[in-house]
Amino acid sequence: MKTITEELLLKLIKAAGAPHVKQKEPMKLHTTMEVGGPAALFITPSSVEEIIAVMKIIREEGVMYDILGKGSNVICKDRGYQGVIIGLSDFFKGYQIQQRGNGYAMVSVKAGTSNQQFSDACISQGLSGFEFASGIPGTIGGGLRMNAGAYGSEFKDIVTSAVLLLPDGSVRSFSHDELAFRYRETVVMDLHAVVLSVAFGLE
Repeated sequence: MKTITEELLLKLIKAAGAPHVKQKEPMKLHTTMEVGGPAALFITPSSVEEIIAVMKIIREEGVMYDILGKGSNVICKDRGYQGVIIGLSDFFKGYQIQQRGNGYAMVSVKAGTSNQQFSDACISQGLSGFEFASGIPGTIGGGLRMNAGAYGSEFKDIVTSAVLLLPDGSVRSFSHDELAFRYRETVVMDLHAVVLSVAFGLE
């Protein structure tokens, strides 16, 4: 894998904006275990367009990278990470009720939204179905990726579709069946895709 060059740094700053690109960022600030040395670059995109642009640059340059949500299922080494960490939980979050009626609601949620944030939103909107995930640390994107679950329920029970960024740079919507839910696995892992948003069917 290639190292971080000044040219690459400038490209990424142009793609995501200077305030969203940090050098030698301590990962202990971004994990629930509060451990981990510095990442060479830590980028926090705030839109789908920025995520796509950043991923395109990184993949074309052949730089090592990883995606981070809330850092709740991650232990980073003290020696740090010599690549790019893309953090989605700082700015890439929010939800939109796409349709509602007859006791049913379709809600689209950005991948960086935490499970607790969406749970609180469901309460404020009078929606049910996501209660099981309220205590699961992490983000919507991470929850989908591993088909997170608790108390006898899993993401597969309420997810209707998801939008993924694929390694070739294309963005595609996957239906519930196409997501291939298994125990703590989905097609997201198989394809090495990045979750952009998840649609839930709630009551």
